[in-house]
Amino acid sequence: MIRRSRWIGRALAVTAAGITVGLLGTGASAPEIGNDVQELRQDRREIRQDTREIRGDRRELRSDTREIHRDRRELRGDYQDRREDRRQP
Repeated sequence: MIRRSRWIGRALAVTAAGITVGLLGTGASAPEIGNDVQELRQDRREIRQDTREIRGDRRELRSDTREIHRDRRELRGDYQDRREDRRQP
C-alpha cells in the first residue's frame, strides 16, 4: 500500500510539474491577448447581427406560411362554391 501511494505521489508530482511548465511555456504576450479580445468582441457583434437576421428570416417565413394557408383556405372555398354552383339547376 505504501509503495502504491509513493508511486501515485510521484506520478502526480511529475504531472503537476509538466502542466506548470506547459502553461508557462505557452504564455501569450499582452498585445496578443489584446488582439484576441478585440477579435472576440467583433465575433460577438457578428453573431448578434447574424442572430437578428435569422430571427427576421423566421418571422418572414412564418408570415409567408400564414399567407399560404390563407390562400389555400380561400381556394378550397372557391372550389366548394363552384361545386355547389354546378349542382344547382
